[in-house]
Amino acid sequence: MKILMIGNGFDLEHGLPTKYTDFLDYIITFRGYYARVYQGQAKPRCDADKGDYFEKLFSDKKNHYKVEALQAMTKDNLWIDYFIKVREQHLKNKENWIDFESEISRIVQDLDEFQKIAGSSSRTEEYYHYKEKLREILEQEDLTPEAIPKTIDKLMLELNKLICALEIYLDDYVGGKKIILYNPDIAQIHPDNVISFNYTDTFWKVYGKYDTNTLPSFVHGMATDHTDRFRVRLRKKGDKNANRVERTIEKNNMVLGIDEYLPEDRRAAEIDFIEFKKFYQRIYKGTGNEYKKWLLANEPKMLYIFGHSLDVTDRDLLREFLERDDVKTVVFYLDNKQRRQLITNLVKILGEDAVIEKTYGNNPSIVFQKQSPAEKIENSKFDLLRDIGRVRRLCEMPEASARVLLNKIDTKINDRDLEYFGTQVEVIDLFDALQRIGLGERYKDDLYHIAVSLVEEVGCEPKQFNEEDWSCGEYDGSFGPDADTAAFIKEINSFTWIYQNAHEQEHTDEEDDIFSKYEYLFHSDGEVREPIFKRVWEDFRKACSEGAYSQKKLWDFMRSIVLGPAQNIAYGTIRKFRQETDDPIEIAQLTELMYEMEANEYMESVAENLHNKLD
Repeated sequence: MKILMIGNGFDLEHGLPTKYTDFLDYIITFRGYYARVYQGQAKPRCDADKGDYFEKLFSDKKNHYKVEALQAMTKDNLWIDYFIKVREQHLKNKENWIDFESEISRIVQDLDEFQKIAGSSSRTEEYYHYKEKLREILEQEDLTPEAIPKTIDKLMLELNKLICALEIYLDDYVGGKKIILYNPDIAQIHPDNVISFNYTDTFWKVYGKYDTNTLPSFVHGMATDHTDRFRVRLRKKGDKNANRVERTIEKNNMVLGIDEYLPEDRRAAEIDFIEFKKFYQRIYKGTGNEYKKWLLANEPKMLYIFGHSLDVTDRDLLREFLERDDVKTVVFYLDNKQRRQLITNLVKILGEDAVIEKTYGNNPSIVFQKQSPAEKIENSKFDLLRDIGRVRRLCEMPEASARVLLNKIDTKINDRDLEYFGTQVEVIDLFDALQRIGLGERYKDDLYHIAVSLVEEVGCEPKQFNEEDWSCGEYDGSFGPDADTAAFIKEINSFTWIYQNAHEQEHTDEEDDIFSKYEYLFHSDGEVREPIFKRVWEDFRKACSEGAYSQKKLWDFMRSIVLGPAQNIAYGTIRKFRQETDDPIEIAQLTELMYEMEANEYMESVAENLHNKLD
């Protein structure tokens, strides 16, 4: 079983703005546009992409509920205001979500300590120390002993509102971006299962279109549109904004919190801040734990970790994998700086002795691998692989997207974009995918010619393909290749056999005459297709013009080809040749061959009718 574990570095690798600072920039720009539209202030500065997004968000009345939801979640939000303020102070150059969560944890722990001290009648230096630190985010009235329980609830509410705003950002803004990059390492894994610490569905957008059977486990939840409570048509009479915020929070299942900071002997008794902790949020929100079933499978497991920092905040889940004997792990890293940090974090999770044992020796169970650079999807081999997967799921796609996909394939064929098609294997894969949704016949001839061109023009190695490699299970329990796919493969194999024999003849004896060169065509089980027939015709015309052979012998040879192994395609191909040439001799020869074929077809039909009458 192959399992892929991804963190935020995975989204960043694919060019998505998913750092917490990107989210803060989004909120700042939203506030600027909100002030412009509703308060008449100046238009905020932002990049063109974000500007286009917000212009549409605020101008389209259909989006008004999203604007209202964002305003409700972000207006005077304690956490958002705090992070906007300190991002250029002690959080400068700290852009990872770990830094974000660590800052929340610091404030929660400070308030926890302050609550214990504030209950005392004496005011120590420590009391004023914590109070001053907490004034960075809280007001004076929030820090009285009797107000602290409400303050805890207030901070939790504001954090939940921040999470809802983050969900809108990820689902509506980030989710609307076209992903133009892929990573070759990920493309080669083809995992059975994916554990995602992200809130986005990036893997399934990029790779899941052809890794169709990959199962997900979103351990921190997934961003979806939960702003429907802010739609006007859903509002109930007397439905206040606070009620809609509360219901939206209840529907959100995203986990964003802190690691357990209390020693084990205090955890059961001290639960005032339990809602801030990730383990509690996972339980309460019912996020993905499908991975626990995967671990129970009685088979070896390969774990690939990409874009995850191995931070101690996820130690419990990581240990479930890394401490098992039946799991081997590959950890991808960006550069040596990140590799050092990953090793350091791994020591914090497993301990020094365990890390040494698992990373050294002849058969290490944890290895580090430098990740390949991201590449553009367009015109890459992965581009076609992804399109093949999308073809297989065409009926699940929005109709507009499905038409764009088929138009793309049409354009690639018409432009003879051989780089896009790659090899004959991918061409067969594409035909098989199209055939299974009823479109194989429409593309059969075009894809055959693409497969031929890949050998003749690009120089791909000609191969014989096994039809069984394209087998799959059917609803009736049978297992095998699609019949039309098998026929398509036979045609390509036939071309390959003919092509290879022709080249062998060319290289065995330069003095071989045209008759010996093409003798193999009469012994082939396959059908002669246009590319081979074109080569035969060119050699025939060359031999005619050189006068090295008896013209009658040449003519009889050509007649035997068009009436024999090439009869199924010769008539149409000859007609095309006649339209393309201006040579009167060649026109005469082609016309005579067409007449010969018509006469032969007529005589065969007469003979068949006579045979039927006799029967």
